[in-house]
Amino acid sequence: MELLNLLINYKGRAMKSMFDTLLELPLFQGISTKSLTKILEKAKLHFERRTAGETIVRSGSRCDGLVFILHGEVEKTTVGMGESAYEVTEYLDAPYLLEPASVFGLTTTYRSTYIASTDVDTMSVSKVTIADVLMKNEVFRLNYLNTVCRRMQGLEDTIWESPLPTSTSIVCHSILNHFETLTGRKSLFIDISDLASKGNILRINVKQALKELEKNGLLQIKGRSIEIPDASLLVAYSHSIVEGGLDEMS
Repeated sequence: MELLNLLINYKGRAMKSMFDTLLELPLFQGISTKSLTKILEKAKLHFERRTAGETIVRSGSRCDGLVFILHGEVEKTTVGMGESAYEVTEYLDAPYLLEPASVFGLTTTYRSTYIASTDVDTMSVSKVTIADVLMKNEVFRLNYLNTVCRRMQGLEDTIWESPLPTSTSIVCHSILNHFETLTGRKSLFIDISDLASKGNILRINVKQALKELEKNGLLQIKGRSIEIPDASLLVAYSHSIVEGGLDEMS
């Protein structure tokens, strides 16, 4: 009854709605309602409402468990270093899981800062609960391994993929490589020199490529800021010029 009351009363949502929300989360997909009920009876979960503009976690802070975004949108900002510091910002919709690979391993701190860009509902689970309860469920355990492995394989694919044939495709690739997801609104605050260095191409080619991409409505340039309305359109354009083999700046 205690679990029932928790799920029914939390933010006025019905139990079925909460179960459906949890089952949409990447680590709970495939778990039956019966198994999920048993997990929640043992697991200590912390639910919280965060208002727009509130920081959820900061880069460099210790990752002591999993944080799920149940409802709303978060702004993820990551700082990198080149000749000068640069920033990458993504806007990510729920359901979303913050850095599952940061819970275990040698470095257990958050790489990015996460801020609520709308009012959001979060659910956090401690590392102790993960080890003592969640990991004992085979489906959850496989989901967790698949999530971490998929991200690692994505990084390996980036390292070993075939060289890109054109300047514009290289610039697209250099920009897109900074993002966790390839859909939705993004922004990149970076110096042209750093972008040229990452693609191993000339600054003038980077500038020309960015002008061409802006002309096609795929991004907007404001000083050092590159605003991308929808990353999926940039992905599609990059694929099209690679397949066509045409690029005036190559």
